[in-house]
Amino acid sequence: MRIQNPLFLSTVALLPLFSACGDDTSSAGSHTPDNHGAQGEYASVNELPECTSENSGTLVKVKDSYYTCFDNVWEQVDGFAAGVCNIRACNGDTEGEFVYVESGKEAYQCKSGTWKKSSGKTFSDSAFMECYVAAIVTAKASSVDSLKSCTEKREGDLAYVADDLYACASRKWLKQQDLVVSVSDLGTCSDDKSVYVLSKLASYTCKDGNWYRTGESSPKQSSSSSRKEDPVTSSSSSSETVVIVPINDSTKVRGVCVASKSNIESGDSVSYVFYNMGGTPVTFGWIFGEKASLPSSDEVSPTVTYYGGGSHRAQLIVNEGLPSESDVIVCSGVKIPGVPIKNCKCNSDIKSVRVSTAFPDTATWYVSDCEGGTDFVYEWYLSNRTKSTILNGDTFQAIIDYNGKYAPVLTAINNDDEMMDVTCPTVNAMQRQDISATCEVFFGDRYYGNKAGADDFIIEMRDLRNANYVTQLPIALTSDYGYSADYTVKCASSGETYYDGEYIPVCYYWGYNENSYAIPKPDVPGRHTYTLSTEGDVICTVKSPVTCGPANGYITRFDSTQWKIRGIGNYTEGTYLWTFVDSDSNIVQSTEMEPKFSYPEMGTVSASLTIDEGKDTEITLTCSGLSISGRPILGCECTSELVSDTNDLGAIDEVVYKWTVAGCKDYGAAPLTYSWDEDYTQDAEDSTIATRAFSETGEFTPIVQVINADSTVANVRCDTVSVISIIPENPIDSTLTDSTEVDP
Repeated sequence: MRIQNPLFLSTVALLPLFSACGDDTSSAGSHTPDNHGAQGEYASVNELPECTSENSGTLVKVKDSYYTCFDNVWEQVDGFAAGVCNIRACNGDTEGEFVYVESGKEAYQCKSGTWKKSSGKTFSDSAFMECYVAAIVTAKASSVDSLKSCTEKREGDLAYVADDLYACASRKWLKQQDLVVSVSDLGTCSDDKSVYVLSKLASYTCKDGNWYRTGESSPKQSSSSSRKEDPVTSSSSSSETVVIVPINDSTKVRGVCVASKSNIESGDSVSYVFYNMGGTPVTFGWIFGEKASLPSSDEVSPTVTYYGGGSHRAQLIVNEGLPSESDVIVCSGVKIPGVPIKNCKCNSDIKSVRVSTAFPDTATWYVSDCEGGTDFVYEWYLSNRTKSTILNGDTFQAIIDYNGKYAPVLTAINNDDEMMDVTCPTVNAMQRQDISATCEVFFGDRYYGNKAGADDFIIEMRDLRNANYVTQLPIALTSDYGYSADYTVKCASSGETYYDGEYIPVCYYWGYNENSYAIPKPDVPGRHTYTLSTEGDVICTVKSPVTCGPANGYITRFDSTQWKIRGIGNYTEGTYLWTFVDSDSNIVQSTEMEPKFSYPEMGTVSASLTIDEGKDTEITLTCSGLSISGRPILGCECTSELVSDTNDLGAIDEVVYKWTVAGCKDYGAAPLTYSWDEDYTQDAEDSTIATRAFSETGEFTPIVQVINADSTVANVRCDTVSVISIIPENPIDSTLTDSTEVDP
C-alpha cells in the first residue's frame, strides 16, 4: 500500500501519466509487427483451448482480433498498453473493456471505475504512484542547493536530488521518507518523519504523535469537503454517461486526479481524469478556478479551457455527501507561460556588523529594477532565527543580534505567476561569544531519566547561552578529586542559514536531556567541586549536593530516628554541629556525625547542621524536619441496627436506629473515648452505642469521634440508614359515611 523506498521512481521517464488520459492505449486492430507477443494464432474461437487457471493471462490471435484467458473465459481484448502507466482511465466509456498490458503479460478489465486483474486485484498503489510521480516531478538536481528556491508558489512541488525525493514544504526543500495516496493512508506517526501525500500534492510531517501538513500547527483532517456549493449529483449535463454502480459506503474513495497536459498556452484545453485507488466512485465534483472556461463540473472526465498565464491546480471531491466521500483531492498542475521576469536586483544597506544580544543591529534589503509583467509580489524568507519585518513589499528588514551570516531568499512573482529567484547579498555578524549556562548537581534518584543510581550524581547544564552559532559543543567535565569525562552536547533543534553557496548551521534550542550527565558516586569522601568547560573556556563551576534530615520524617511518640547526612560519604575529617529545636523552643545540640534520638512527646523538630570540612570552609545546612504524632487509632467500624419494627413512617410514628462502634485498636494509648453527633443519643452505660428516633424521611449517616490518650482523633463514619414513607395510592377519608354523597 505504500512505497517504502521511493528511490526507484527516479529511473522512470517523464511520460504523460497514463498517456494523456488514455491516448496511448492502442486498439486491438492496430497491433505491432510482433503481434503483441501472442502465443498462438487460430482460425476461429472454437479452436481455442480450454481457458483455465494454468493458462490465465495467455494472449492469442484469432484472425484480426486478440483474446486473453481471463477468469476461466476467453475474452476479446479491446486494447493494448505498453505498461500500467499507459492505460486509459476506467470510467463510463471503458466499463467492461479488457486491456492487455504487454510489460506484465496480463489483462485488466474495467469494473466499477477500477481496472482489475482476473484475480480481482486492482493496480497496486506502487504502480499508480510510480506513474504519477514520474509525471509531476518538476526538477532533477545533483544537490539541494541547485534547486530553485522553495517559495509559497512552489509549495508542493516535487524534485529528485540524486536518488532522493524532495518536496517544497514551508519554504524548505524537505526530504520525503515515504509516499502515500491519501491522508487516510498516513498510518503510524513517528516524530520528524515526512511523507508526501499524492492526493494533496503536499508534504506531511509527524510531530508529537500527530500528522501535520508541513509548516502548519493543526493536525491533519482525514477528510472532508469544505465546499459550499450544492452537492454534486450523479446526473451530468455533458454527453458523457455516468455509470451508476452499487457503492460500498464503508470504503472511503481514494485516488489521484490528473491533467492531460502540464504545459499549455492560453486558450488551450485540458482534460481531467480521476484514477481510482480504493472505494467506488459515483459522483464527481470538480473545481477549476476563475481562469478556466467553467468554474466547476460534475462530469466524470471534464475538459476545460484556461485563459491567461499562471499555474492552475484543479480540485476534486468524489462522492460528496456520502459516507465514502473522498478527501479534497488536488490535481496535477497546469502551467501557462506568461511574461518572464528579468533584471531584478537585491541590495542591502550594510555588509558586516559586530553585534551581541545586548546590542543588536538591523540589516535592510531592498529589491529594484524588476521588469516583465505587472503587479509584482515579493516573497522574502530568512532562515536565521531572528525577528524580521517586511517594511514594504520591496523592502525587508531583520534584527541582527547574534553571530552568523544573514542573507534572505527572495522570489519575485508577477501577474502571470512567473517567478524569478533573486540573490541577495550576505550580511556578516561577527562576535566572539562567551558561552555560559546554569548548572546544578543533584542525586541520581531525583532524575527522571534513570541515568544514574540513587547515590550517584547527575550534573545538569541548563539555559546554555551564546552558543547558537554551533550545533554541538565538546564538553570537558573535571573534578577536585581527579574524576573527569568528555561529552558532546547536541543541539535539540537546529537549522541552517544559506551564505555564499553554503549552508551554515545554527542552533535554536539546547535540550535538557542531552545536557545531563551521570557521575559515579565518588570514592573520595567530602563535598566536591565540578567544572564544565568547552575549548578551554569555563561554562560553569558547581559543588555536589549535601543534605541532612531524619531517616524517617514521620514517627509516633516513643519511637526513635537517626539524623543522616547525604552527599559526603564517611567524611571523618570533618567536625559536625547539629542544632535541634522542638515545638516548645527547646534546643538540643550534638557533635556526633549522625546522632540518634527517641521522642516521647508529640510535636515537630527542626534542625540545622554546620560542617567544618577542614578546608577553611564551613557548610551550614537547613535540614528537613521531623514530625512526631500521637499513637494512631485504627480498625474502627460503626454498624447500624433497626430497632423499630419498620423504617416506614407510613406505618409507624417514629423509626428508631441504633449504631455500635467496635474493633478500635489503641496501640497503648488507652483509654478510648467516643463523641457522637449531637442529634444522636449516646448510651449511658456504653459510650460505643448511640440511638436516634426519626420522624422525617431521608438518609442519615452519623459521625463518631474516637479519641485516645494522645489526643489522636479518628472520625469514624457509620453506616448510612434510610427512613421512608409509603402513602397509599387511594387513601380513604374516614369522615365519609354510607349516606354521604360523593361527586363523581
